[in-house]
Amino acid sequence: MPAPTLRQLTGVFFRIGNTTFGGGLPTIAALQRELVEQHEWLSPEDYALAFSLARITPGTNVIAFCAAAGARIMGLRGALAGVLAETAPSAVLAVRMT
Repeated sequence: MPAPTLRQLTGVFFRIGNTTFGGGLPTIAALQRELVEQHEWLSPEDYALAFSLARITPGTNVIAFCAAAGARIMGLRGALAGVLAETAPSAVLAVRMT
């Protein structure tokens, strides 16, 4: 499979991150289906590495996973896209609701 554009990668993180319920692990599992199985942008080994690193970092595991997976796919731009697409919509909603 060809490498994704930044827009495609951001779209996957945005869609999965903001429509998956149940916390970080279901979101990470849905991202595995998209990134590894459907689009083949990550190898199973790279997915396992990103998942392992996310589990040992302090803080929210899903954010760490999005940063690691995005970085593996597109470097720093991918990491920023993954984290922002995952967190920005809910953060804006939370701020607007207060």
